[in-house]
Amino acid sequence: MDFVIKVFGIFLVLFGVGFPVWWLIKRGSIESRKGIGGKILTAGGLAGFFGVALIIQDRITTLKTPIGTIQAATEQAVADAGDVSKLRTQAQVQTATINLVASEATKAKELSETVVKQVMEAEKKLIALDAATNSAQVLLKSIKEDEDFTMAVIGAQNNDREMFDQLKKIAGDKSNKFSSRAYAAWNQIFLSHSRSMYDTFTVPWSNNIDPSSLSFDKLSTLFQETPSSIQPALIEYISKREDIHKVDRLEFMVNVIKNNKNLMNVEYAGRYFTRLTGQEQKINPMALDYLVSWWGEHRHEFEGK
Repeated sequence: MDFVIKVFGIFLVLFGVGFPVWWLIKRGSIESRKGIGGKILTAGGLAGFFGVALIIQDRITTLKTPIGTIQAATEQAVADAGDVSKLRTQAQVQTATINLVASEATKAKELSETVVKQVMEAEKKLIALDAATNSAQVLLKSIKEDEDFTMAVIGAQNNDREMFDQLKKIAGDKSNKFSSRAYAAWNQIFLSHSRSMYDTFTVPWSNNIDPSSLSFDKLSTLFQETPSSIQPALIEYISKREDIHKVDRLEFMVNVIKNNKNLMNVEYAGRYFTRLTGQEQKINPMALDYLVSWWGEHRHEFEGK
């Protein structure tokens, strides 16, 4: 549309200039202003004026003429004003966004610094907690070791063979903090089972059983099935059964020394072993490892007896 208007404006300019010139050339003179010549010249001037106005219509906003005032709100001016308004609005939005981002960045920085401080405090507390935990673990370990040692002593004093052997093992480990205490406890128990005076026992046989008729195998089986409190009596009874080969009786005693879990039974097996081998005055009945070793070296001497 703008192009058509401007072409029409050019046409008006050309007409406003060309027609009066053509008319002058054709007529040779200009009549009075009130005549036809004045009208032609006036019409040409107006046509040229309006033609120029149409050509530059996008550059003017108000045009005054002899017949009144013409206002032209050019599209270019409106467009420019709209663009400027949009740019201003965008600038305002961007400024607000930048301010918001800057504000959020400041808050984020402050939050980050706060978090860093909290993390550092948490790490300090964690280190302190680890130290306390380690100290507690060391203390608990020490308490557990004390408890285990105490239970070993109590168990050995109550004829627990495994606890007795455990005390001996601890006593032999010089790096163990309980070594000297373990030896003292072990030695006291050892001596209490090595006294020269000791008890004799009677097996509470049932009235319908003749013990002399029981074979060695039957007696061995009966020993395994008998309560621990009665086993010392069976050990004594078997040691006195001369109808059973001595080597079998001695082998029985050695098996008790090696495997029985009750220290009282082990003690009496050692006593009757040393009596049967004639070593009663030479070997302590609680020298258990030595008794087993001695039997391995001298067993052949009792074959056939």
